[in-house]
Amino acid sequence: MARHRLAIGDYTGGRFLPGGSRCGFTARLEEGALVIRETAGGGILGTGWDDLAARLAALPAGTWHDLHLWTEWPADAAIAAGPAFASDALAPVLTDLARVYVGMVG
Repeated sequence: MARHRLAIGDYTGGRFLPGGSRCGFTARLEEGALVIRETAGGGILGTGWDDLAARLAALPAGTWHDLHLWTEWPADAAIAAGPAFASDALAPVLTDLARVYVGMVG
């Protein structure tokens, strides 16, 4: 998360599943510590990986949730980089996420 400035939780860009429920938080590293904030309002809901794990475990089972992992770039920087943006900025993020995924599922 630190290397690519990743966030996890409710993606502020919108929902992908019309019937999915929001998880109600967004977590990011802030000054080296994981901070979990309310999606609406931005109040602090918890800090640290244990609090994040507890929030994920508390989501209702048996339904889809809009839980996302993402990073952001200024649009003008991505546009200015042109096609090289995909290889220079985006590919390293996707490569690291793929490594984590493969490590989790074996």
